[in-house]
Amino acid sequence: MPSIPKPLEIIGRALVAGIVALGTTFFVFILVIFILIYHVDLMDRLVHMVGGSRVNVTTQTVTDAVQSVSRYLFLQTAFNAGFGVLVALGLWALGLPNALLFGMLAALSRFVPYVGTWGAALPPFLLSVAVSDGWAQPVAILGGWLAAEILIANVLEPWVYGAKTGLSPLAVILSAFFWAWIWGGTGLLLAIPLTVSLVVLGKYMPPFAFLQTLLGSEARLEPKVQLYNRLLAVDQHGPV
Repeated sequence: MPSIPKPLEIIGRALVAGIVALGTTFFVFILVIFILIYHVDLMDRLVHMVGGSRVNVTTQTVTDAVQSVSRYLFLQTAFNAGFGVLVALGLWALGLPNALLFGMLAALSRFVPYVGTWGAALPPFLLSVAVSDGWAQPVAILGGWLAAEILIANVLEPWVYGAKTGLSPLAVILSAFFWAWIWGGTGLLLAIPLTVSLVVLGKYMPPFAFLQTLLGSEARLEPKVQLYNRLLAVDQHGPV
């Protein structure tokens, strides 16, 4: 009969899993930075592979993809830093010790999409339970954390990322689920850069134009065609 794991064993496994996730995040982050730094060399190699007849298309594709991924990384860093500041100020206002440390942890953990932020919420919540007299402070921490994460992750980030990277807000959310299903945690980390690259590929390569149609932020129909489509949809519910 298997023995029941002790509390210290459970905590140790959770810490190991967290360290592995943070290590993967750091590795992917460094890899993306090096790709962006040496994108000129990569561009030369791609041009050499596809041949001199498609130099213009290859150059535009790589340049557009690099610029879009660079904007995404900058925006992600800005959002994570803002979230960390918001957490630190909120915990300080509630009187929790080490608010600045928890704010820094929250900012770093958000580089792991959707999962890291809740791992960072656990230490301040447990500390609040340990040092506070009642449940008012722990509940306030969880409620404020939940409200801030919902606002940033589900409203602000899809809207801003979509506007600045060429993705539709729905594509930003769906890409996370798709790439996490394909590659797990690594796919979740690379979801937006990979999707941005596919949209750029569809922009310059006609065989892949459907990718830009499905995932891109630009409307594919002309205004007059959109109007005609809306009128047809309304007319279907009217008298025949």
